[in-house]
Amino acid sequence: MAAPSTSIATGSPLWAQLVSDRLSASLICDGFHLPKEVVQAFVRAKSMERCILITDATHLTGLKPGKYSLGTIPVELHPDGCVRTLITPSSFGGSTLRMNDAVYRFFTWTGLPIAVALEAASGNPARLLGRPGVCCEIAVGQPANLVFWQLRDAGLRVKGVCRAGERMMFGDAEGQISPATAIGCTES
Repeated sequence: MAAPSTSIATGSPLWAQLVSDRLSASLICDGFHLPKEVVQAFVRAKSMERCILITDATHLTGLKPGKYSLGTIPVELHPDGCVRTLITPSSFGGSTLRMNDAVYRFFTWTGLPIAVALEAASGNPARLLGRPGVCCEIAVGQPANLVFWQLRDAGLRVKGVCRAGERMMFGDAEGQISPATAIGCTES
């Protein structure tokens, strides 16, 4: 996969940012914004503790490929999930990357354990925002905001969600999300 269209030349501020221990790297692991090798280089340079998984998923997430609008800007959703503006086709208009897919790609691209990839999407951003207890552990006194995951060969799927200990939704055998019951969540 080709690198992003912008050149990383000598003298670029990226190099100073990459080696600064004061900064974290926000990574969009969709293959368009950052290819696999760039993600791997960021992990090595920044260390796992300073890597944060993000997405820029638009309202087109889950829709079929085609032409849409992003506000007043005409865009095209490509079959691979990339969203490009029709005004300037080389410009991104976002993507359709879901966080579970970002975590799975990070896991497969870096070879790190799935728990580490999940930490990059939860604990690392919480620490950066000064709220380390929000999503770093399951413990008495912590808000029971939980996501239940299932790791499969083809990806990471959300199996259920609890918010403040209340069941919000749970998946069935086919992975369809719907209100249901689960061990560890209180009755609603």
